[in-house]
Amino acid sequence: MLAHLLSIGVAGSTGSGFKAHTMRVVTSSKKHKWRSDPKLIRLIEEFARGRIGLDPCASKLERFHFADVNYSLHNGLDGLVAPWVGFGVAYANPEYKRPLSTKFVRKAVDEFVAGVVRDRLGRPVLAQSDPKLRCGRGDHLFLLLPARPDTKMFQQELLPFVTAMCFWRGRLKFSGSDPAPFPSLILYFGHEPKRFRRLFEKHGWVPG
Repeated sequence: MLAHLLSIGVAGSTGSGFKAHTMRVVTSSKKHKWRSDPKLIRLIEEFARGRIGLDPCASKLERFHFADVNYSLHNGLDGLVAPWVGFGVAYANPEYKRPLSTKFVRKAVDEFVAGVVRDRLGRPVLAQSDPKLRCGRGDHLFLLLPARPDTKMFQQELLPFVTAMCFWRGRLKFSGSDPAPFPSLILYFGHEPKRFRRLFEKHGWVPG
């Protein structure tokens, strides 16, 4: 799969825009130091009944990879360009700095939800009253973000489209760092919200 993705050019353009994006990723120290809480990874692996299929926001360091396929600009695969569907369970923990975090949120929605129309700035302006998943029944996405339900990002870009969510109790401890200085939110896109609830309600509040 990895060789195939490289061969079809999902690494993106080599123009100045791609270079600027590369520099933003490479120069962010937090991404390389703050790796996902192993407790959360084990919980998602329990949902997957095995290994996670895809990490579209992987560390540049291979020893911190936990998925079968890992997208990183350091291995020539741009998670904002390459497909996220078709790997079973995907888990994304993007950088939280804007505008990169916004781009990853929109990528997640566009990959997993059908019927989303965007304006020239990329904002959703129209969706079905009951958005339908465009992924197969075997595809699932877990997206980790800071819990900021008061923001336009949450209310306009995520809430209308997400299948289920969990406001994590306490603070996640990112590997290689102290506990996060902010509360965390795990968003789920997929066809098994009941199973998500059974696993995650032990660790936080699952609305609905």
